Amino acid sequence: MVGFGDDFDPFHDEPDEPDEVDSSVSAPPEERWYHGRLDRAQSEERLKQFGKLGSYLIRESDRRPGSYVLSYLGRSGVSHFKITAVCGDFYIGGRQFSALSDLVGYYTTGSGKLPRYIMGGRTFSCLDAVINRYKTEQILEGHTLGNPVSKRTKPRGVIDLNCSYLYQVDESFFERPHCFQLVERELPCLATVTYLCSDAADTTADWMAVLRPLCIPQMTGSPKLSNVKFMKSLHLTIMQASRLPSKIVPMPYCLVSLNQVKTCRTRPKPGPDPVWDEEFILDDIPTDVVMVTVVVYNMTKRGKDSEVAEVVIELDSLPNGEEVEEWHQLTGITPVGDWGAIRLRYRYFHDLIMPCEEYNSLKELLLDPNLEAVQALADVSHRDRLPLATSLLRIFRNERREHDLLQRLTENEIEKEHETSTLFRAASLTTTLLDLYMKSTCTEFLNAAILDTIFRMLESKQSCELNPTKMDNPNDACANAELLLRVLDDITSSIFNSASACPMPLRYICGCLQRKVREKWPHDRFVRARVVSGFIFLRLICPAILNPRQFHLLQEPPHPVASRSLIMIAKCLQNLANLIEFGGKEPYMEVVNPFILKNRERMINYLDMLSNVTERPEIEEVRTKSEPSRELAQLHHICVSHLPDLINKAKTQLHTFKNITNYAYDFVFLNYSDEAYCKRQCIKKEKKNILYYYYYYFKIKKKKKKKIMLGKNDLLSKYCGKVNGTRERIGYVDLILMDFLKNWNDVNFSQSNLSLSSSLSYSSFIQILHFLSVLYIKVKTKYLRKLKDNDFVKEKVLSPSLCKN
Repeated sequence: MVGFGDDFDPFHDEPDEPDEVDSSVSAPPEERWYHGRLDRAQSEERLKQFGKLGSYLIRESDRRPGSYVLSYLGRSGVSHFKITAVCGDFYIGGRQFSALSDLVGYYTTGSGKLPRYIMGGRTFSCLDAVINRYKTEQILEGHTLGNPVSKRTKPRGVIDLNCSYLYQVDESFFERPHCFQLVERELPCLATVTYLCSDAADTTADWMAVLRPLCIPQMTGSPKLSNVKFMKSLHLTIMQASRLPSKIVPMPYCLVSLNQVKTCRTRPKPGPDPVWDEEFILDDIPTDVVMVTVVVYNMTKRGKDSEVAEVVIELDSLPNGEEVEEWHQLTGITPVGDWGAIRLRYRYFHDLIMPCEEYNSLKELLLDPNLEAVQALADVSHRDRLPLATSLLRIFRNERREHDLLQRLTENEIEKEHETSTLFRAASLTTTLLDLYMKSTCTEFLNAAILDTIFRMLESKQSCELNPTKMDNPNDACANAELLLRVLDDITSSIFNSASACPMPLRYICGCLQRKVREKWPHDRFVRARVVSGFIFLRLICPAILNPRQFHLLQEPPHPVASRSLIMIAKCLQNLANLIEFGGKEPYMEVVNPFILKNRERMINYLDMLSNVTERPEIEEVRTKSEPSRELAQLHHICVSHLPDLINKAKTQLHTFKNITNYAYDFVFLNYSDEAYCKRQCIKKEKKNILYYYYYYFKIKKKKKKKIMLGKNDLLSKYCGKVNGTRERIGYVDLILMDFLKNWNDVNFSQSNLSLSSSLSYSSFIQILHFLSVLYIKVKTKYLRKLKDNDFVKEKVLSPSLCKN
């Protein structure tokens, strides 16, 4: 909307002498256009409610008594024009009228004849007429119009990147995604913030990648080596607060700042014990950030929101890579008094990202078709399940192999499960991966399937609530049930008709699930439907109905009535997807049972149709931009943090190595010589672990200074290339172990050893993960010692305790 002040005069450049106006024109009746004394907002509201372009009214100015204002609704919004009253006459636009009715009559009948443009004392109907005239006539003495200059965006200002800092802006801050900010600090006490926004995440990432190296202050603490950088990220969940002063903070919300730069905020909740439970992911935190501040504000209807209390967290005080949940005491605007406490959960990660080629061996190990290394990590990193799943999914999506990852893990889960009733019900790495994958790829499917119903519930004044304890009036039960059944009919039809919008890789995975459970439970008629509905409904459609904002379907959470209606809809759909009716525990829900019985076969047919993709689809969508080295560094950090668990896991399976000791002798001694020396040393130490033989083998090779010829197909050949002119020790061990595993399938086992092959492979991969973790610590230390002038390296990495480890 375009708005002007009451004293705005669009013809203030015209001659002071007013034009003579024909007073013979007639105006509509005064009661139709004169509205007495109104303020600006009231006049705009009336015109907008009327809603017709060209509508107008005349009112007495609330700012200057005795003057009048013409308010007009045009294409660009409501405009206000000053009418000056002097000695009984009225002036507007350089014209004089003896009465307001004459003014209205003139502009009612003659508005179409008014010139749109005035220049040089002449009037023109359009800009082209102005241009054409002054192309031939001199606009100044000796000058006419020449070639036009193309339109350019008017600059808003100049930002000096030499004193600027680049920060992300969370979607919660402006209720819109893909934003970032530049904070210009020419003086320590003066900061100018410029917010920028794009239409796509890729565009934002590109802009930030270009601008970040140019922000000189933030680059002072960055590594001086190419392709090496520090990674800092914080996953912060603001859970709740308690004992906030209710008189001062009736409607609190939290605002999160990095080095006093605002980045994200929660929604306001009623005090004094608000529950927010909102999660923020702050990736790529600049290296200059040393603290995070959570400030509690009070939202006011009028005026500026007031800052009430805060908690400051030093990043250096947080444990690296561990999830922490604790209460923090709030510090108020005055040091005296109890300002309450706030409960936070956070995971801080700070590490060095090495060049991508340094992680090649770990990457290829993770991408192995058997996924033994992935399963080993899943078994030891239960607390790190979400970051592990996030990094794995990004790595496999970058390689266009996400359906291989999901297919193999889901099949492994089915093989381990004994009861169909608990299939995929527990939280695991597999279910977490599928949750993340569906949430990132199924937005279009959800829009087609359920978005119309969600909007319908938001607009409806009637509830679908059936629970008598939650209804305001028990007499509404019948009407609510009728509405619920109508909505259920509509949403099921919408879901059943939207199968084509479901991503093909997900449909292929559903097909693999059906075929696998059909093989394991051939006599269970419903298991093939329930295994698919367990993901499509239990983990996608129903959660999206319950929390549409979390799935980016809405920007605001539903109001309470709509929220209860959506809960009832999701509850009924979940029972339909499970192919079960409501029982005696919830008798008020039994009215929905006829709907479930009527649509049970339709649901089975829909799930079968959704899963009828048998060929592995090609991934055609644009790949998400990600840094493989970043995700691999995250995985390596998880490996290092769970090194004791990996070692213990390997020790529990040493019986496998003992059972294959004879084969190990043959393989190592026949392929790598020096049999007599190895036998003497191994018998002397009485060790049965096959990796122990490899260590002795390595010592022999080092003494004789022999080199291992690396084939182009060897898994670790890329990493075991020359590093500073020599080969890495641990690379020899990995190479032999991988050679051993590659030849494992070619060996003819006795019947007693056949059952041990899978255990051997799994345990061997655990050992490899252990070796790779140690290897990368050594390699990383090389880089860190080259960066020893960096404060983080001095304080954290090259500390005596870490060097000792």
